Amino acid sequence: MKRSPFSAVLALLVVSCGSSFSSSDETPAPPGDPNNPVDPGSTAPPPPPPPVVGAPPVDELTEQFGLFVVEGAKPDGLGTRQDPSGSIANAVNRAKANNRRVYVCAGTYKEAFTIVEGVSVFGGYTCNGGWALGGPRPKLEAPTSPALQARNIKALTRFDGFEVTAPDGNDTERSSIGLIAENADGLSLSNISLTAGKGANGKAGTTPADASFQGNPNGGEQHLEAAVEPTLGTFTYTMVYLPNPFPRGGGAGGSGTCSAGPAPGAGGGGGGGAAYVGANNPALGNFKFWELKAAAGAPGGGTGAPGTDGQDGAVGVASFNAQGYAPGDGTAGLNGGAGAGGAGGAGVSTPSASPAQNQNVHWFATSGGGGGAGGCAGLAGTPGTGGGASVAALVINSPELAFKDATLTARAGGAGGAGSLGSLPTAGGAAGTSAVPATPGGRGGVAGYSGSGAGGPSIALAHVGAAPKTTTVSYAHGLGGSGVPEQTRRVLNAVDQTMPATLDGKGSDVEAL
Repeated sequence: MKRSPFSAVLALLVVSCGSSFSSSDETPAPPGDPNNPVDPGSTAPPPPPPPVVGAPPVDELTEQFGLFVVEGAKPDGLGTRQDPSGSIANAVNRAKANNRRVYVCAGTYKEAFTIVEGVSVFGGYTCNGGWALGGPRPKLEAPTSPALQARNIKALTRFDGFEVTAPDGNDTERSSIGLIAENADGLSLSNISLTAGKGANGKAGTTPADASFQGNPNGGEQHLEAAVEPTLGTFTYTMVYLPNPFPRGGGAGGSGTCSAGPAPGAGGGGGGGAAYVGANNPALGNFKFWELKAAAGAPGGGTGAPGTDGQDGAVGVASFNAQGYAPGDGTAGLNGGAGAGGAGGAGVSTPSASPAQNQNVHWFATSGGGGGAGGCAGLAGTPGTGGGASVAALVINSPELAFKDATLTARAGGAGGAGSLGSLPTAGGAAGTSAVPATPGGRGGVAGYSGSGAGGPSIALAHVGAAPKTTTVSYAHGLGGSGVPEQTRRVLNAVDQTMPATLDGKGSDVEAL
């Protein structure tokens, strides 16, 4: 711990004189409001304590000038030496109402608080048997981040003689920041250490299981040309012509559902083949000919187009703001669309041969094959999240803020979490065999990727606007968190998919933002 020569002289004076600042040394406070621990009945606010350079003089370690904080005391104590507060934050709030400083005895304080304009806070005192300068610096071990905040401070405000530690980042607050100061030109911090914990790692995104087709995605096969004699087969004259089963149906289109995601398009059925019967033609000397009984049926429609590819998300880009650090989280992509069903093949319309003499033959032309069903869509995964930052001090628009005899330490930044390319789509169903070709179903749409998270930085002093004033300040930083490499793949031998890499977090002693 570094002391000014003035502080060292004060310490020697206190020891040599054997001074003991017990309750009998209390000086009555000037009139104040009801929060005044000495004169709670007064309503006029007391005058503010005089400005001080270095440690306050020994004769100002009284209730007239300050409130007192002791480890383990009641948090809501009045702040006198007889009834000290156990909470720095509580004492700061009381001191604001009474125009006083805050004196903090050596110890460990598990709190985070806001520095208030005009309320200077001093540590480095002993308080066993009386208050005196020369004790070890109090430890402020904050349970939350940031450990300290200071905003809109124009009047001179001191924070002196503390060891401040922010906690490691966690799932709730990924970043660890020792101090955030915004528009705080009146703030002076001296004889302090600010140490940020490690930034938490981001979380990797998740990828859903590939959707599976449930049903028969493939189109049915064509029915080949066939000649049937009514007396030999099951197709009697009545069955063939009444009711009308012509044209003979084609292959069924593929159809079904997907285990997840939108339903794919069904394939169109194949067109039926034309139906004929051999008949006499007396004009031709009883020569048999084909008499058309039913024309070929139209095939079922379907485009066989692939499903729409899902829109990509974005990889994470981090930023600082007045609240601290916004990790670079990736954003989610969108699901692909289901593939369209394919068209059925057309049936054959004309006979392939003439009927034999003296035969009454029923003839069925070849039908078309069925179209394939569309494929199942690729489903988007969840994005990766960015790593947290480790920043000892973030100073925003405060060029006159001053650090003196200070140590600013940042630990490692958090690594970014990998995003997801999404589940794979399925191919469309195959078309049935057909003389006039049927169409296969379109593939499912490719899911848009959900981006990866960026790495978090490790910065001892980060500033927005001009840098603050520094005198005898030492810095230390850790490694920035790693980003996520580029991810790429080829989908169904048809689509190349690439997710860009994310940036590593910076590691820097001083960084202008």
